[in-house]
Amino acid sequence: MRLKGLEHNVAERVKSLTKRQKKLLAEIKEIAELSRLDYMNILDYDPEERTARLGLMKNQIVRSQVIADYTFVDEMLGAAICHYFFGKKRGFIKLWKTKKFKTFNHYILEVLSLPEKLRLVKAIMKIPKALAADIETLNALRNGLAHAFFPENLRSSKPIYKGKDIFTSEGLERFIQDMGKISDFFLNRNFGIRELQELDDRIADLQCAFCAGAWIAVVVLAARQQSMHSCTMRKVSLGMPSALSMKPVQILSCML
Repeated sequence: MRLKGLEHNVAERVKSLTKRQKKLLAEIKEIAELSRLDYMNILDYDPEERTARLGLMKNQIVRSQVIADYTFVDEMLGAAICHYFFGKKRGFIKLWKTKKFKTFNHYILEVLSLPEKLRLVKAIMKIPKALAADIETLNALRNGLAHAFFPENLRSSKPIYKGKDIFTSEGLERFIQDMGKISDFFLNRNFGIRELQELDDRIADLQCAFCAGAWIAVVVLAARQQSMHSCTMRKVSLGMPSALSMKPVQILSCML
């Protein structure tokens, strides 16, 4: 009865969504089912495989979180490097239209690993030692999760974050807190945003859900400031010359 009541409550709340939101929700549901991450449908699985299936779902969700945060930190390091060599006078949208900037990104920045980018950034700006250490820990953790099906059997790069199992809520919570500090630091240095809460306040009208370092919100805000370096923003700028005159919600809609 509780499950039926929950389903009815969810169905009623879904009615308040827009047509576009309902379509996205349906796509997410389908993707979750295809990826077998539909934990809400666990009762539809064979009783004998439910425990193993739930364990795999948890494993995959945690891996995706770590890898997503890794790519965000890599993006922030890349932005810092580009600002050093190209300055901040011209935004990335304009720079992507120049051959020099494209060449720099395609043949230099793209081939640098995260540790190499970190060493370069440390040479051009002051980074708190604790923050740099957390980025190095992130790199080791990501390598283990991305390259080993059983990372717990590795000699190094084990799925442990500061003494906590990353596959536990306690370990993941500690990890997310530290990634938030890294995001705050680089958002401030790269884009003048003091902390994620400030970013949240400035685009509250978008009602964006923060995940993986709030990358969606960062892209939208940066589009308004003409300062994002990401491939997503490059795609918008090259394909839509009028992107900067669009409302934030419209830009987000195009990217989604």
